[in-house]
Amino acid sequence: MSRKVRSVIVIEALAIALITGIQAAYAAPRGYIDPSTGGMLFQVLAVIVTMASGLVFLFSNKIKMLFNRHGGSAETTADDNMLLTQMDDVPGAEEDDENEKKAPALK
Repeated sequence: MSRKVRSVIVIEALAIALITGIQAAYAAPRGYIDPSTGGMLFQVLAVIVTMASGLVFLFSNKIKMLFNRHGGSAETTADDNMLLTQMDDVPGAEEDDENEKKAPALK
């Protein structure tokens, strides 16, 4: 096929698409909305809101860490120290340490 024939085919296809588009634009009355359009819009928005809330829930820990990243405040270090103190107060923790020291290492 020559270049001239291809260009004629492309121009004809564009003209047909333009004519079809103009006819489709004037075929429906202006301002007409199908009665089921509201239901479809609600379903799409419900899925989008559900997915967004699911993503927020899924990444909630990372989102919290992003907002708490402001230079290691005293509140964060106090919470960490409290957790370490509570772990030291667990009954029987000293006994486990003593048993580990007495037990011979098996290889």
